[in-house]
Formats: sequence, structure tokens, C-alpha cells
Amino acid sequence: MFGQAASYEAKRITRCVDAIHGESDQQRFVIGTCSPSTKKPNQLHLLDANLGLLRAYSHASPLQHFATCPLPQRAHSILTTFTSERNEPTFALWKLENVEDPAATTADAPAPMTLTTQTTMESPIYKTIWNPHEDNGGAAIASLNASSVITWAQTNDSCKDVTKLQIGDGVQLGGLTWDPHHRHQVTATVDDAIQSWDLRSGKVAHGITEAHLACVRDVDYNPNKPYYIASGGDDGKVKFWDLRKPQAALLTLAGHSHWYTASRESCLDRLHRVWCVKYNRFHDQLVLSSSSDSVVNLWRVSSISSAPLLEMDDSESEAGVDVGDAKIKSYEEHEDSVYSVAWGSADSWLFASVSYSGRVVLNQVPSTEKYRILL
Repeated sequence: MFGQAASYEAKRITRCVDAIHGESDQQRFVIGTCSPSTKKPNQLHLLDANLGLLRAYSHASPLQHFATCPLPQRAHSILTTFTSERNEPTFALWKLENVEDPAATTADAPAPMTLTTQTTMESPIYKTIWNPHEDNGGAAIASLNASSVITWAQTNDSCKDVTKLQIGDGVQLGGLTWDPHHRHQVTATVDDAIQSWDLRSGKVAHGITEAHLACVRDVDYNPNKPYYIASGGDDGKVKFWDLRKPQAALLTLAGHSHWYTASRESCLDRLHRVWCVKYNRFHDQLVLSSSSDSVVNLWRVSSISSAPLLEMDDSESEAGVDVGDAKIKSYEEHEDSVYSVAWGSADSWLFASVSYSGRVVLNQVPSTEKYRILL
């Protein structure tokens, strides 16, 4: 796929997309549906590098969230978060079977998944994620619950809670992510704040208050610079922070449209929420954001990256000058709120986005920006 976006229609309500990780050079993405209609059973769709359907897997309940395992040795393991048919908040660990089988299934005849373990709780579970560290100290999974963040050790047939971190009742929750630089730290968004906990002490290690107006919807770590994070919120902005200096954002980007921003009280209902922010895992100069304005934005954040992009200028020193932070491109192929984006794992220049209607779009970083980074 060069120059033109590829697309796929799931024909079901969809909120989440993720890439399959592992040693394979074949790029694959997964989407999960959350349709409340029994006429359209919920499924996971495994898509190839051109968004062709490789296999469809059945999932009885609407998927609130799912996450593929980032560890290569467990590339086809997946965590799903949902409310069971018994109305119990649940997360489950599955294995996608026959991924390499050329006999593809269809949405009308999905394949089963192998259930490894399933955990139910009394309070709602918003999302469940993997610890990306192989040496995880026993905390392989983290779940974001109504009033807590819980870490779990995963054995052959069960999950056992390791640490429970209280975050209070009656709050709005959004993002949850492991710190890729410190295996004992996990970060979540709580109302308008961002909190990072040290699992060894059970205490907040870093906190940012009033990070966004109203609610922070997502947070992601810079893969190359410890303590650097990106966040998106209900104010339509993407912000970048150093957790050690929480007083002010390092950079604020306002590229998602809204009607007006006259005041805090009048604008919140008309702002477009930023649902998802994602750093490129190989090139931290690049960040994606998606929003309820149906747009995916690709940003250059060179000034706060691990390898600033420089251009030579005769009037400047031999070191060159930074090319500057900017919106590289807006992608407008969606017609509904874009809830999730995912960078490719085998091809770092590709990314997929999914909107509420079930439309998946595959795009790539423009060649001019790619060459600017590589050359």
C-alpha cells in the first residue's frame, strides 16, 4: 500500500485496534467489536497488511477493550475486557488459534479461540493491559477498575492479584499504561489528572493535576526517553509532559477541531475529545492522535524527542537547527468518532485507525517525513 489508504468495514460497532507483535515480518492488525445487537455477534477480526480479513474469531460478549501481548514468545495471546453474559465484569486471556492457517474464516463462520484463564470481579473493569517487560516481577497484567488499579500474576490456568492501588470512587477513568522504562511502575488517568504508581511501595510516584480540562482520555510513554509521556483529553488537545516536572506541559498541540473555546464552562460540551494518543515505537519524533472529530492527526514532536531532526543552515552553527514541531498531516477517511489507533509492529511507518462504525483505515507516514528521519 503506497500513497493510498486501504480500508476494511467490520459492519459492527468497534472501539479498539491493536497490532500483532512478534518475530514475524508479516504485518497484522486485530480489531474487536462491541455491538449490543444479538443479530451481529461480537468478534475479533485478524487483518493482514492490506486490511484483508485473515480470520474471524467469535467472542460472546461485546468487547470493552482488548490488548495483544507485546512479548514475541506470546505473540498470539490476547487480553479482552468485557461484561459477561451473567452481567459480571470480566477479563479473559485467550490464544488465537491457526493464525498461519491459509484457510481463512469469514464473519459468518468465525473460528473459536482457546480460553486460557478468565477472571470476574464485582466492580466494573475498564481495560486490561500486558506488562511489556519479560522480567515483570510477577505482575504480568494490570487492570483499571472502578476505584483501583490492580496488577495480576498469570499462571497456567488462573490470575492472582498482586497489588491493589486505590484511586477513589466516582471518578472518570481513561488511560492505563505500563512504564516501558521501569517495570515496577504503571500509569493511569483519573478525572483531569495523571497518576503513576510505584508497585513496590504502592504509592503515587509521579502525579500531574489538571492535565486537561475535564477528563484525560489516554496516556502513552515515549519509548526512548524515560519519564516523558503524551496525553489526550476532553479539551481536544494533545499534551506532552516530563513526569518529574509536572507544573507545566512541555508542549501542547491543538489540532482537533471544535466549535469554540470561549470559556471552560461553555466550551466543554462542544469540544471534540482526543480518545487516543500513540507514540511510534521506533521513531519517537512521530505521534498519532485520534478524536471524536473523525480525524487522525500525525504529529512531529522533534524538539522533545530522543533524536531531534536537524536541517543545516549556513547562518547557524554546524550542528544545524531543529525542523520544528508541527502537524504533519490530518487523515480524514473516517465519518465517525475515531476511538483507537495502532502503529504497525513489523512496519513502523504504517498505522491503523478504527472508528465507531467499524471502519478500519490503514495509512502510512508521508515519504518526505520518513526520509527526514532516516537521512
